[in-house]
Amino acid sequence: MGHFTRDEPGDLINTLLCDELLSEILSRLHSTQDRKSATLVCKRWLSLEGRIKTKLGLCVPDPSTILSLCSSIHALFHRYSHLVSLAVVSEGDQHDSQALDLILSAMASSCPLLRELRFLAGPVTTSGLEPLARACNCLVSLELVALATQHLPVLNEFRSLSELSLTGCLSGDSSDLAGVPDGDLPLDKLCVEGIGARNSGLGWLWRSCHKLRRLEFFGCQGIGDSDIASLAWCLPNLQELRLRRCRCIATQVLLMVAEVCHGLKVLIFMDGGDMNGLHRIVRSCQSLETLELRLPLDLFNEDLAIIAQNCLSLKILRLYSCWMGTGNGFKLLGTQMKSSLEELVLIRCRAIVQDTGTLAYLGQDLKSLRRLDVSENDHLADREITGLLHSSGDRLIHLRLRRCRKVTDATLEFIGQKCRALSNLVITSCDGISPAGVAMVLAGCPSLKKLWVEKEKVTSDACRLAKVKGILLPGVEPNPSDY
Repeated sequence: MGHFTRDEPGDLINTLLCDELLSEILSRLHSTQDRKSATLVCKRWLSLEGRIKTKLGLCVPDPSTILSLCSSIHALFHRYSHLVSLAVVSEGDQHDSQALDLILSAMASSCPLLRELRFLAGPVTTSGLEPLARACNCLVSLELVALATQHLPVLNEFRSLSELSLTGCLSGDSSDLAGVPDGDLPLDKLCVEGIGARNSGLGWLWRSCHKLRRLEFFGCQGIGDSDIASLAWCLPNLQELRLRRCRCIATQVLLMVAEVCHGLKVLIFMDGGDMNGLHRIVRSCQSLETLELRLPLDLFNEDLAIIAQNCLSLKILRLYSCWMGTGNGFKLLGTQMKSSLEELVLIRCRAIVQDTGTLAYLGQDLKSLRRLDVSENDHLADREITGLLHSSGDRLIHLRLRRCRKVTDATLEFIGQKCRALSNLVITSCDGISPAGVAMVLAGCPSLKKLWVEKEKVTSDACRLAKVKGILLPGVEPNPSDY
């Protein structure tokens, strides 16, 4: 071995370490700053850092400059040839499909291992998507924006694609897909966002998703086809439906799902529609396991009764802003779901605040309850929470009391005594809780793993106790390596 001077440590390391060992060392640098510093040592280290990087976010410049940067774009992706996950966004509002297609082609030639791509820089075309489909056989998740409907058939080329997200599809001429046979997309999950009332051309997509199990609409005023019945083609195997801010189409979609799909297990329905569609789907899809509702029209006792009588397999129930249902309505839920319900979320719920004993009754009935969230009930009293914990506290593993402003240290003392299995507790924005109460719950809960609370409510002694017991305090001690 030759002689190395004291000012040549990089040469010594480069001589002694093979690429594989040096890559392993670099991959174990947890700090982003440490990794950046390592790439400055020499070109070899810079090259190896690119080889071990599997996730990358890229912001492309103004489209007018992309064509002049062609060689740089190819060099960039060649350097990061082992990427598995990539997100691409744009700096400006101007979009050039030709330039964006060039980026896709460069990506395809250098990143064969890509599995997840979020291409949000602007609209692309078949010219860019075809080489991507041929080269990236492992691609399972794809997110695109403003894809014109005449380019939808190219999705047939992605043979491993299981998740697709489309935002703001652009309508093409009605004749663009005339004569194009329906596809057989391998999609398991489809998310569509921002479909306008006058958008058209998505009928081909609905007819081509025979294997779909998860469907999500977000901020949509239409389904992208003049005939709502075309949606039925993708529904027979559906297990999960999410509708968020889709008031114009919510009822129609729910009625269609209720008619075609009887194996639905998850329904998340927020900010739109009326009770008719909800009643129909609850009655016809009695295998529901998760129901999450936030409606512009409130749930009355009659609505709660329909849910209680038909959703006998329900494991997760999340209700937001329930002002009209009373304690009797929620007690019926507890009676009917006593053996199945594992998670209950009642955020901004009048009944558990004003109808004394409602939570205690639920605690007695719900024998399988493991997770409870009663956040944002500003006037929820200690006695209501402790009433529930008296009968079910020993089973709870997750409890959220965020912004329950009247909760005091008395509740935390009871939690420390009763909740032996509790692993996660959220008590942020609880004005009645003091540092003494936080210390009590840290000392009393033997299974606690995470506690969310304001930094100013954690004393130095409590912080040391948390470290000794291995309890994470997100926001107080944010670095897990400290524990």
